[in-house]
Amino acid sequence: VGLPEVKLGLIPGAGGTVRLPRLIGLQKSLGAILPGASYRPDKAKKLGIVDRVVECEDRRPGENRFVNGVRQFAGTCIDKSARRKPRKPRRMVDRALDNTRVGNQVVMRLARKNLDKMTKGKYPAPYVALRQVVTTRRMRPEDALVREARAFGSLVATPESKNLMALFFLSEEAKKRAERTNRAPCRPVNFVGVVGAGVMGSGIVHICASKNKRVHVRDIRDEFVNKGLAHVTSLLKSQLKRKRLTPAGYKEKLALVTGSTKASDFAGCDVVVEAAVERMDLKKKIIKELEPVLSKDAIFATNTSSLSISEMATASARPENVAGLHFFNPVHKMPLVEIIRGDRTSDSTIATLYQLALDLGKVPVVCGDGPGFIVNRILGIYMNEAGRLLMEQAGDIVSIDKALVSFGMPMGPFRLMDEVGLDVCMHVQPVLAQLGKRFKPIDTFAGVVKMGHLGKKTGRGFYVYDKKGKHGKVNDALQKFGPIATNSPPRTDDIVDRCVLVMLNEAAHVLEEKIAARAEDVDLAMVFGTGFAPFRGGLLQYADHRGISACVSRLQQLQQQLGDRYAPADLLRQMAQEGTKYVQENNKDEESGNNCASSQ
Repeated sequence: VGLPEVKLGLIPGAGGTVRLPRLIGLQKSLGAILPGASYRPDKAKKLGIVDRVVECEDRRPGENRFVNGVRQFAGTCIDKSARRKPRKPRRMVDRALDNTRVGNQVVMRLARKNLDKMTKGKYPAPYVALRQVVTTRRMRPEDALVREARAFGSLVATPESKNLMALFFLSEEAKKRAERTNRAPCRPVNFVGVVGAGVMGSGIVHICASKNKRVHVRDIRDEFVNKGLAHVTSLLKSQLKRKRLTPAGYKEKLALVTGSTKASDFAGCDVVVEAAVERMDLKKKIIKELEPVLSKDAIFATNTSSLSISEMATASARPENVAGLHFFNPVHKMPLVEIIRGDRTSDSTIATLYQLALDLGKVPVVCGDGPGFIVNRILGIYMNEAGRLLMEQAGDIVSIDKALVSFGMPMGPFRLMDEVGLDVCMHVQPVLAQLGKRFKPIDTFAGVVKMGHLGKKTGRGFYVYDKKGKHGKVNDALQKFGPIATNSPPRTDDIVDRCVLVMLNEAAHVLEEKIAARAEDVDLAMVFGTGFAPFRGGLLQYADHRGISACVSRLQQLQQQLGDRYAPADLLRQMAQEGTKYVQENNKDEESGNNCASSQ
């Protein structure tokens, strides 16, 4: 139960901003409307949003529990003596905040401050909702509803609302497995194996158990297995503490998880997800070790973030059953899963992994096989460009991060590298370097890693972190690689153009090489895999709004000033010449272009 409209750039338009505050009070209603919150039935009843929660599952045949519960409730509504009980008296301070003009202004000021922190002013809908709820509090309901309708109408036409709605429809479309996988047959997945009990592996184990999949994890030592199982237990306990699980549900999920050091325990697995160290020789060795244990229909899915699936599959006697299944860390929070097709991966394997991702509550995107796939390839050139800006003293660490956050990214590139781990970033660089000079590694990154400053996990990276993981000042040790601050303030527009346009240009290469089938897949991947500004609709939606010709023109300027890594991709040049866009309005043809989900 909830009012999620602000997530689409709108406000509740059917009386929600008028009726809910009158039903549960000003503060509680803002807590529901401004973040677009959804509540479980028991929480909704506690808040006063619903009167009765009725069980729907029968305990025995013919019980009709839901129908009888509704009938009983209807009877109590007719019986005047059994109508809604008066609510418990509220604290005096709550009554003052909810029911006085001064109190309402205090609530509005605090709520606006929280919105500034949460949205950074990029999303107009929550601000409009706040103003609507507070200013219509004492109006006649009829007048308040008229004002609500006008406010709703003004938001429908905003770019933010159009972009958020487009993303919503894209994510809903991604749930249609048949359309996205050429209607290939899909095999059931009930038992999942996971190789590697590290942070990523145990995260995959947790999400499988959370979605009622039996799952077994294997590592080379018992202490590694036990540590991974302890991490899974802590994640489930966190769900229990937040009341996302009942005590009985917690025990049921935990019972689905087993672990060992034996390869033979994977017998009967429908899918094995490999989450070992990013080394091709090791992954090939794991395939050869497990295939004799697995059934001929079992799928081997590697969680590699950049290595070639086609190369890995050469170690398999059944290459049609080998594919990529790339989760993002932390697994329980990041919604995207990249499903990567190798040269010989079958349609049925892709369809099965696609359905598994949906079963796990993820947003799946099918990719072709290429260095970094979609997300890490585009993100890699973005991080590289931030490093070049720093080396060229075109911006300092703080100003570069601030500029990209102001653009709408969830955090700046240097904060992001600290979060991911600089050693992880460095590990991907040689793979991406296969794509050419535009991915030439930055010496500064290697130097920071050699010092042992790997980011948040070591307490020092580009920033210094306290014991709670909160970042503070810039790491002074970086001065040995050159100035970490500029004498003159850098231009924010230049920083944004250099970092964002190289991403946009690389996305065009990704489409040219058929690593992504559609522009919409790139936008889904960038928003749900990196947090790219949702209010902009995605990376390529941003290109459409800015204008393809304008993007090409600016890239050509940067190419003249700074080098050929800014040379516009052929696809961009062609689109600028033809005056076309990535996402054509009212275009319902989902089959346009080459589909990565088809056989190669």
